[in-house]
This record gives sequence, structure tokens and C-alpha cells, in this order.
Amino acid sequence: MSKKRSRAKAKHKKKSARGARAVRSVTSSAETTKTWYSVLGVGVQADQETIHARYLEMVQRFPPETHPDEFEMIRQAYEVLSDARQRHRYDRERFYGTTVAKLEDMFARKVQERRLDEALQVMKQLVDIDPVMTNLAGVAMLYRALGQTADADLWFRRAEEASETVEDQVDVLIEKAHLSEGDEAIIDALLTIAKEYPKVSKTKIATELLTHYAAVDQLDKGMAHFRKLISRKKYLTVEDFEVYVDWLEALSEIDQIEALRQVFLGQVKPAAERAAKGPHHQAIAQRLSARLEDIEVFDRAQFRLRTMIADLARTVEPNDPELTDVWRAYTVMSSLFSQFERLLSDERIPTSVMAQIVGPLFEELGAARMQIAKMLQERINSPMALSEAEAIALIRQFYPRVFSVFGEAWLSRSAASP
Repeated sequence: MSKKRSRAKAKHKKKSARGARAVRSVTSSAETTKTWYSVLGVGVQADQETIHARYLEMVQRFPPETHPDEFEMIRQAYEVLSDARQRHRYDRERFYGTTVAKLEDMFARKVQERRLDEALQVMKQLVDIDPVMTNLAGVAMLYRALGQTADADLWFRRAEEASETVEDQVDVLIEKAHLSEGDEAIIDALLTIAKEYPKVSKTKIATELLTHYAAVDQLDKGMAHFRKLISRKKYLTVEDFEVYVDWLEALSEIDQIEALRQVFLGQVKPAAERAAKGPHHQAIAQRLSARLEDIEVFDRAQFRLRTMIADLARTVEPNDPELTDVWRAYTVMSSLFSQFERLLSDERIPTSVMAQIVGPLFEELGAARMQIAKMLQERINSPMALSEAEAIALIRQFYPRVFSVFGEAWLSRSAASP
């Protein structure tokens, strides 16, 4: 063998050994600082040709039949580094020393705490890591919330340019419409979008129009946009029925209780009864069940909406006992929350008694606990407050749902007291 071939072979063995050590070190639980670059044994500046060549070399060295763990690590590394978008995201996450998921959690917390300036900086980091339409629009909406209209407009334009579908583009335009001054100007902007894109995001535009028409005491005009979307088919499809649910949700969001009740009883419930006789009833019931899971419960409005949707699901699929049980459970919770709201405003009930009720209510009403705690915190003791025993007797008589939650434990505690 020539010296040249010997040196080449030695060099190949050395490179392969480095690759083997890299794979072993990344798969080892003790090593957590290795990167996808070190898995393939390439530098961070490596071009696609180099990455591809190293991948083929490593796969030959660690085939899946004999080295499944190592092969899987190599495959993942190549999947990330061979895709420009994934590689950019990976590099920027390493730069910031965090992940998109952690930044999204941080962003949500800062928005919830109303620390919008800090939330804006987090969102800009997300844009740097992954400059997709949703992140760009998120920056724009934060600038809008901070009253910086010019910056918001600039970022909305960037979001529009990054939109990959017409639907995404319309979503951006809808948000951008809210830069207009006043509800009437926003309505004009939304009507322009509806005219330019008549077949895109129709229920979303109708929802926004309903909200802003209601704000200027023209609810009927907003309702008309939903009526235009209602299907006249004999047998409703899942998509047809979604319009009804979106209508209910829109009215619930703006607390138009009477209109919500009228639409539910006059149009949506009869549509559910009609759908129960059609070929799509099972699919509609499944979609309604999924919508139930999508609704986060923070106050009575969400309980009311959930109860209505559960009622529609069991109407569309009356032979499913589980759907009927879900409806009954939501009906009880909605009634319980309604009684609790009235109880809070009853000045005869001392705050000390209310505090005893809250714990068991947390267990029953779950997701609404933040709203309950806030309502209790804002409550002030009244000079009209009764004694504890008198207050409990009053609750038992006039608020039976609430009493059923905590009353038995209270009676047992009272009986055990000397």
C-alpha cells in the first residue's frame, strides 16, 4: 500500500472516530451541551454540501439495523440542519439560550400580567427565531395595544407579506382594521375586506362586524351578516353548522344575552333538530364535542355557552347517553355559578360565610376559580349581614345549588361542635 493511500485511510479512520465519539457523547445522558453540528461532526458554518456528505458518511458508519439509537440521532441532526428554516430556528434558539416553547410561555405570562413592553421584547425574539406571519402580527398587535400606531402599521405590513395563504392575509387585514379610529371606521374597514375577499374568513369577519355594530347600538346590522351565512340546505354539513356555533360564540363574547337566547331557541336549536335527521349528524356531534373542549371557562358567559353547545350535541345525537350526561353536568354547573353570582350580591351573607363556600366551589367549577376569587376579593361586608347560622339557613332556602356543594360538610362540622 502506498504512503498516500495509508495516510488517506488513516485520515478517514480519524474522522470516523470523531463522528463516533460525537454520536456517543450526544446520546449519553451525561452530555447535554452537544449540538446537532457535533452529531454530524461539522462546524456551524458548514454548507449544505458538506452537511449532506457527512450525513451519508455517518449513516454508513451507523446503519439503523445495527446502531438504531445512533442512527436516529444522526437522522434528527440531518433533518434540522438540511432544512434552512429549521436550521435558522435552531441556531437562534442556541443564540438566545432558550426554546420557542419557553419564550411563548414567557410571552403569555407577561401579557397576562399586563407587562406589554416586556411582552413586546419577547415577541421580537420569537420573530427573530421564527419570522412567521403569526409572530409578526403579534408584534403589530402589541404595538397597537401600546398606542404606537405607526409601528403597528409597519409590522402589520410585514405580517401581510409573510402570509402564506389568502386566509392568513385576511386575518392580518382584520387585525390591521383595528388601527382605525372608532368603531364606525373599523366597520368600514371590515366591510372593505369582506367586499375584496367575499369567500374568505366569512364567519371571522361577521364576528368582528357583530362586535363593532353592537358597540354603536346597531346590533341588528351585525346579526344580518350572520344571517347571510346560514345554509338553506335540507341536510346541514359540519361546516354549515359551524356558522351557527360561531354566531352563538360571538354573541356570548359581547354579552348580548337576550339576542343569544333568541338565536339559540329560534334558529340554532331547530337547525340541530333538522341535522339530527340528516346523514352528517355523527360528524356534527363530534365537532360540537370538540368545540366544548376549546371553550375556556372564566365566567358565567362561558358556562352558558358550554351548556348551549352541549345541548346542541345531544340534540343532534340523541341516542348517545354520554352527550346527554355532559349536557346535564354543564346545566348544573351553569345554574350553580348563576346562584353564586346572586349570592355574592346578597348583602345579608357575611364574607366569612362566603369564604367557607369558595373552597368547595373551586372543586366544582374548576377553571372559573380565578373569576370566583376576584369576585370574592371585591366583596365588602354589609351592615345588613346576618349571623353565620342565619346566613346558612337563608342559603339553604334560597340558594339550594350552592348549599348542595358545601352544606353537608358545614352541618357535620356544626353537629360536632360543642
